[in-house]
Amino acid sequence: MVAGQAAYFVIGYAVVVVLAREMGPALYGSYGVIMSVLVWVEQSGRHAFQTSVSRMVAVEPSRGDSVLRAAVHLNVLVNAGLYLAFWLASPWLAGWFGIADADWYFRVAAIDLPFFALYSTLQGVHQGHRRFYRLALANALYAAAKLLGVIALSRGGIEVVEALAVNVFASLAGILVLARASGLGASAPWDAADVRRLLATGAPVGAYTVANLFDSALPLWVLKAWSGQVGDAASGLYVAASNVAVVPSISISVLGMVLLPAVARAVSRGEKPLVRRYIRQAMRLFFLAYVPACLLIVQHAELLMTWIYSERYSDGGALLAVLVVAAGFRAIQAILGWTVIAAGGAVWLAGMMTATAAVTGVLSVVLVDSVGAIGAAAASCASSALAAGFAAAILYRNFGGVGVALPLARIGGAGMAMLLVSWWLGGVWNPLAGVVAGVVVYLAVVLATEVTREDFDSLVSTGRTAPEEEVR
Repeated sequence: MVAGQAAYFVIGYAVVVVLAREMGPALYGSYGVIMSVLVWVEQSGRHAFQTSVSRMVAVEPSRGDSVLRAAVHLNVLVNAGLYLAFWLASPWLAGWFGIADADWYFRVAAIDLPFFALYSTLQGVHQGHRRFYRLALANALYAAAKLLGVIALSRGGIEVVEALAVNVFASLAGILVLARASGLGASAPWDAADVRRLLATGAPVGAYTVANLFDSALPLWVLKAWSGQVGDAASGLYVAASNVAVVPSISISVLGMVLLPAVARAVSRGEKPLVRRYIRQAMRLFFLAYVPACLLIVQHAELLMTWIYSERYSDGGALLAVLVVAAGFRAIQAILGWTVIAAGGAVWLAGMMTATAAVTGVLSVVLVDSVGAIGAAAASCASSALAAGFAAAILYRNFGGVGVALPLARIGGAGMAMLLVSWWLGGVWNPLAGVVAGVVVYLAVVLATEVTREDFDSLVSTGRTAPEEEVR
């Protein structure tokens, strides 16, 4: 799954770079806003359905075909309603964001809704059966289909409608990979009980995801709506910087897939110390990877924006420096959020994210009105920190402290040593040499102070101590 996620990210990032370079900041900003609305709807349904289907199939593998058929029928009803809502709301969305002809753009974007929903449902089936190789392959081919589409279009200049149509092509490619051996064409019976179980399991997770994605997209939407034509270029810089900012935490989705069932099992057995250990180890793993990447991105933010996207995006360096911190808080919230869901607290989590979104809306309006795009980035950072704090409070109430402060202090010290070496050597020699030397220093310090023999022993012993069925 890590390899598949890496391939998905690398190929998908090539798509982002091609689109950003071909469109330019203004047009890419309009495309990014439309995609953020589409992603908000698609990912909300994906987490709700995929999580529910995966849990049900994992518990009762023999009912996988029945669960899939129930999920497909439910998806048809839900996405028919969503498409109608998109069709009716598209003129209002176009006017609110100030994008010419966007009513047509939103309607084209919505075509992908039923196809992506089916793709997500199939992912849930294979996740429940633990077919991780097929999931990894589907992720990689989904991204590859997008890349092939935008490369084919780039020869004649990419328009927004064409870029949006590529999403449908990618979803169809993912469906083709997963449809085989999924039971999609089976004639297994299903009943209303399957639908009720899907709704009962997925509704709280879906509500949390809707609020979470709305909260993350709100600063961009306010920036585009409040800034008029000036906001076209500003939103393009914001979207481009956001795409770079998420790089250090991109593997969090794989960590969540492992953490959720592990915590759920420990909670069902009443093993609170084990839950605390899972949380502590997940946070340590995240900080070990995120801290050095975050510090280096902040240090070379303008250089990275120019190198990845061209000189037209160099003004996005300050945005990147703030947004990479925001992405870190959002990743922490994701780790803690999956843990809360596994412990049965999805309803509390949904309420927490709804309150956070309200605060984000106020902050976005105030800060965008006063300082523009950097204000939107600051609002995103503040809201992400607030959401992470809320999730931590829920877990602390249920499980107590996890003891992550001391490891974080050691990792932070190693990061500062890396930053000093990178800054000094980059000034007297060149930036690349400074980065390489800084990373070497960081690895040496964390190996000496934070990473222990126990960490390596646990990796080796996990497979030997797990029950035979789990290993399989």
